[in-house]
Amino acid sequence: MEDRIKETALEEAEKIKRLTVEAVKSRAYLYPLKVFRFLSHTLINGIDVSLTRPKKGIYYFLAHRSLWKPFVSKVTPTFTTGIGVTAFMFAFTYLPQAAALALVNGPLAVISAVPLVLSESSTLTNLLARSFFIEDALVDTFDAVRCLGLEFAQHMSTNAISGPDIA
Repeated sequence: MEDRIKETALEEAEKIKRLTVEAVKSRAYLYPLKVFRFLSHTLINGIDVSLTRPKKGIYYFLAHRSLWKPFVSKVTPTFTTGIGVTAFMFAFTYLPQAAALALVNGPLAVISAVPLVLSESSTLTNLLARSFFIEDALVDTFDAVRCLGLEFAQHMSTNAISGPDIA
């Protein structure tokens, strides 16, 4: 029985050694570093595109007032949902959580319960807002951007300057 255990342990050790050598030779562990480097430094014509995209999107949103309507129509319901959920959570969950934290944190439980309730309220608000309000606004904004793009493309095709044909 003792020899069988030693033999099994040696087989497992050899198997682990073989798999470790294969993993090191494959260099697969470097893949996340390569992807991160690519995403953080995407250069096109010397411009770091990964850093300009959010700026361009914000500028595009601010420059086209027609995109504001879906956003503005959902701000009030989302804001009131957040206030309501936070008030509800503080009214019904703050004291029980502060009491439970008092066993661990002592007198600091009163302070520790605040971020706990706020994070729970944030999670619930996010879930409710995404489920009931924001999904429609995202679809409307996406459709509006596509329509603006089509209008721009039609404008460019009708007002394009015709140049000499290049064969």
